[in-house]
Amino acid sequence: MENLDLQHLLTTKTPLVIGVVRALGFLLLLVALRTPPISALGTAAGRRCSSSR
Repeated sequence: MENLDLQHLLTTKTPLVIGVVRALGFLLLLVALRTPPISALGTAAGRRCSSSR
């Protein structure tokens, strides 16, 4: 029963955590580079690389 609870928690929270990490990465690139298009491309490239695994 405990494993099912953990699996359910991980299944529901993982997309939220990934989304927050991507958003923070986008904001960091936005501040560091001060150009929204480059930030968007960097975030999209990270998404493409992580989805191919």
